Amino acid sequence: MVNNAQIVPPENKEMILGQGLELLGFKKLSVVKCFSNFGIELTIKLDQITPIELQPPVMISKKNTLAVVKGGWRFNQSQSKGFHNSNRNFNELPIIWFNRSNGDMSPGEVTVRLRKVLNDYNVSQAVSPAIKPIHASKNIPSHGDDPIQYRKDCQKILDECLDSLEKNSEQGINFLYIILRDNDANFYAEIKSLKINAKLGGISHKLESTSSQLSMTGTPKDIMIIGADCTHPGAGVKHCPSIAAIVVTNDDESSQYLGSARLQKRRQEEIADLHGMMVERIKAWSHKASKAGKSDGN
Repeated sequence: MVNNAQIVPPENKEMILGQGLELLGFKKLSVVKCFSNFGIELTIKLDQITPIELQPPVMISKKNTLAVVKGGWRFNQSQSKGFHNSNRNFNELPIIWFNRSNGDMSPGEVTVRLRKVLNDYNVSQAVSPAIKPIHASKNIPSHGDDPIQYRKDCQKILDECLDSLEKNSEQGINFLYIILRDNDANFYAEIKSLKINAKLGGISHKLESTSSQLSMTGTPKDIMIIGADCTHPGAGVKHCPSIAAIVVTNDDESSQYLGSARLQKRRQEEIADLHGMMVERIKAWSHKASKAGKSDGN
């Protein structure tokens, strides 16, 4: 599929006019005569179509509209001046640090940068969150030939880290931040701040809408948007199940998505418990709508 997508348009054109028409039988004299009996003339060429250029939607942050540059938006603090809605605060941000190499980011470098980015985006308006890192790198097992044992070793490390964090946390762990390998502390903090704001219930940005009755996706505000997919283990990985998951909007702006997931039979593409996951998401939607006075909760 990837190789086919990389074929340039002129080459595709030649393949259609050559192999394609031949496979369809349009180059056979008998087929041409058959069409001519109905007054249809076959022309072996492609029509020229003038493409339609669609204007990109306008992205709105807290104070600014963000310009499109090379087909995309760069959502950073200097341009956006903060998230569109970030009125949730938190007191603690426990961190589990996974990193084998000494040449990558240091925990101090990341935590300092992350605290600054969160404050710049107004995620932690009332308090400066206490960031409590715990370093798990030295205990990371190597990925050997036994995937089951590898998963058990990783689970043991995570459990030990969580136990340590819970013992040193005043309010319990409500939010957990895990740092993996990366080389750019600034970029890492920018990306993670977007995820933190979303998980805390904030809205990072909105798209300009032509109607107050429409969400930023262009759909009516009472429409639920659903996504579903399966992910499978690699070809060489044995004894590992597939994972099926759905995500569903849970707000009028189509910004907050809640998810449900299930383990299922290895390499099974059909979602086995789609009904059960949909029931979970619909109940969550109904509960939130009833609290907002939009539904009777049934």
